[in-house]
Amino acid sequence: MSEAEVLASYLNGSIVLMNRDNCTFSTKVKNAQTLGAIGVIIGNGKDDENQYVSMLGEGNTSTIDITSIFILYDDFQYLYDLLYNSPENIIYAMIDSDGLFQDTYFFQDIVIFGSVFCLFFFFGKKKKKKKKLF
Repeated sequence: MSEAEVLASYLNGSIVLMNRDNCTFSTKVKNAQTLGAIGVIIGNGKDDENQYVSMLGEGNTSTIDITSIFILYDDFQYLYDLLYNSPENIIYAMIDSDGLFQDTYFFQDIVIFGSVFCLFFFFGKKKKKKKKLF
């Protein structure tokens, strides 16, 4: 099984929490959708007074079929900390920024994304069945 297939098996049916960084919003959402995510939350990972942004897509975004939203730094940090400190199984991976993600945490229902394509480490005994948020 390729690394992309491993990632896709954990992303399938998940909501993804991504750090605003490197690539465009539409690229992040398209890549998450391609790997099976059902939604994306993009957060400002830096405390910035000018943190309100418009999530405009570059190029053709008609192939994006999942919902995505942008949240501010405080909300992003709260969700990130809540998930990071969760006792649930976590997988950490990094994927190259020309496509993709970086600082990727897989949680029970939400995935934190953020760039090098390798599975870095795995916590937990067995992958638990995901529960749908919606």
